Amino acid sequence: MNKQIYIICPVRRATWEQKERINEHVFFLESEGHKVCLPYRDVQQTTPVEIVERERTEIMSCDEVHVFWDNNSIGSHVDLGMAIGLKKDIKLIEVLEPGPKHSYQAIIGKL
Repeated sequence: MNKQIYIICPVRRATWEQKERINEHVFFLESEGHKVCLPYRDVQQTTPVEIVERERTEIMSCDEVHVFWDNNSIGSHVDLGMAIGLKKDIKLIEVLEPGPKHSYQAIIGKL
């Protein structure tokens, strides 16, 4: 069954190496027939409020959320909070930049 998948990942501060790993994962998912929303590719980066509204719409309509966690990405914290609140199926794909022991990263691992 093909799924709609939303990717939580850093956008503005993502390194080339991080984007390369994220893009490889997205390419794999799309080659399997899944529809993927990748924020730095698919969500127009305008004002913070507009970005959050568009991302919320995408998260609401997705089947799964895949996470490339970067504790320094503020937008990732917002997106993860929305995904948790909407009770989405969340999968930690990779930790790009770990956070403290008692952080969202620990929550993702338990979900």
